[in-house]
Amino acid sequence: MIRLCLLLFWLSFASGKDFLKNLDSLRWVAFSPAGNWQPGQNASIESLRVDLESLYSAQFRGIVTYGTLFNLDSIPNLAKRIGFSSVIVGVWLDNDTFHNRLSLNKAIALRDWADGYCVGNEVLFRRYYLGLDPLIDSIYLREAIRLVRESTGKPTTTSEPFFLYLNDTFKLFLCQNSDFLFPIANPTDNGLRQPEAGAFWVKGIFEAIRRVRDSLIPQRPLLLKESGWPTHSEIPSETTWANERNQMRYFRTLESLRDTSLLRFVWFEGFDQFWKRDAPTQPYWGLFDKRRRRKLFLGGTGLKEGKREERKKKTLGGIFYWPYSQLYDLIGRLLFPKKISNGVYFQLGKRKKVFLKTF
Repeated sequence: MIRLCLLLFWLSFASGKDFLKNLDSLRWVAFSPAGNWQPGQNASIESLRVDLESLYSAQFRGIVTYGTLFNLDSIPNLAKRIGFSSVIVGVWLDNDTFHNRLSLNKAIALRDWADGYCVGNEVLFRRYYLGLDPLIDSIYLREAIRLVRESTGKPTTTSEPFFLYLNDTFKLFLCQNSDFLFPIANPTDNGLRQPEAGAFWVKGIFEAIRRVRDSLIPQRPLLLKESGWPTHSEIPSETTWANERNQMRYFRTLESLRDTSLLRFVWFEGFDQFWKRDAPTQPYWGLFDKRRRRKLFLGGTGLKEGKREERKKKTLGGIFYWPYSQLYDLIGRLLFPKKISNGVYFQLGKRKKVFLKTF
């Protein structure tokens, strides 16, 4: 039995080395479910399968996920059956330590289908910059990464905004605790409004992190986890730069840079996510819309901006969106002063929800 366990661990270690060697050769895409799915709801297995088939048909061969709860642990097996070469399983961590443990256990159970793991997304940024999730610090994150790595024998990392990899306080921690570096670098979140300039900015960030890596732990693989361009905004004036045509220009430039340099990145993201409301562009980063229709970059016809979603913003019967989000955040704080969660959705009739962010 001991010999069998050692053999299985060695096979996992060997496959992990192959994964790291081939990390920069695949066409990766960040994946959260399409349609009306949102955190807290169980995803339909059949819907996940159709999502993955849509991404596969767009020539993606690597999948990056963000969680293992709510049936998202079905994704790695489904992806491999469809034909994807590699899956990086994401483990969401926040201040709910019970759900964190459940997420970690589910992730470890996926070792036969996972090729690598990303434990936490912007954990240090939320803790040390935004003052959120006070229970989740660097020690907690380090131990969560170690648990997954030692339990699976697979390459394991975490993901933070690019500037933490350049920060003297965090860069050593991120290099030492990551089997591959997985930073986030989205140009429009950092003031870039011209797509070609945004693509060159991303390449510059990649090169800067590569220099830091080489000074600390040379040859550790580097892949940008998120690098995208939104196709719409809830603020009308922002649609001059947040649109499908600019997304197409951005990714065409980024792909050209990828072909002629060491730049490697994950296409962000697969599908529009209507539930994301921290910024007016956040629901519209998908290469497909929520109904799995291709946008211009993937050869779609390009629907009129803002018409993809039939939204009713100012009626009680519709879904409330930004710019009302701050009001509902306040209501959430008043109703749930001690609850720590992503939020609560209240049903107001068939398929109509109001989101109250709780803290």
